[in-house]
Amino acid sequence: SLGDDENKAKMAASLLLTLPGSPYLYNGEELGMKGMKPDPDIREPFVWDSTGVDEGQAKWRKLKYNTFDQTPGFEQQKMDRNSMFQHYRRLIRARKSSIALTIGRLETTEITVDGLITFERVHQRQRLLVIHNETSNAITCPLPEAAFHDNGLRYVYPYDSNINMPDLMEQKELSIKPYASVALELKQ
Repeated sequence: SLGDDENKAKMAASLLLTLPGSPYLYNGEELGMKGMKPDPDIREPFVWDSTGVDEGQAKWRKLKYNTFDQTPGFEQQKMDRNSMFQHYRRLIRARKSSIALTIGRLETTEITVDGLITFERVHQRQRLLVIHNETSNAITCPLPEAAFHDNGLRYVYPYDSNINMPDLMEQKELSIKPYASVALELKQ
């Protein structure tokens, strides 16, 4: 159960968008909107603005689980780099830019570290190592030789990471932050 833990909800999104298949998002899931069964309570009106005075806010139903003080609206989340919306946005961008994440097959890895979920996504032109830290602690993960290119690691996700870390090249491991995910391009 994810409960109200945003870190766990982000991890669930990371898994959904890095595993094979066609991901399906429910209305408001990208904002972290909550709901309950029966079905009508799952799909409350989309929260556009947390101020509660947004002219575009649907009025057909009063918000019960996503009041303006419980769920930051789209207008607020699009400005917050750490919001649920921005997390989904980065994941979707990474998935769309990677043939392996989009249609690649799933393969196992030799990495067996408690608290990490690791797998490879492979397509003819691309091989990725995907690592998810599902714990509240940073975990050090050994990396295979194929993860290291001449200019360091090649990140597919986080989408905006492109770093060269000489000390990492010597250590051959990567520290994964709590509830964080990374997808590295491997040499073929």
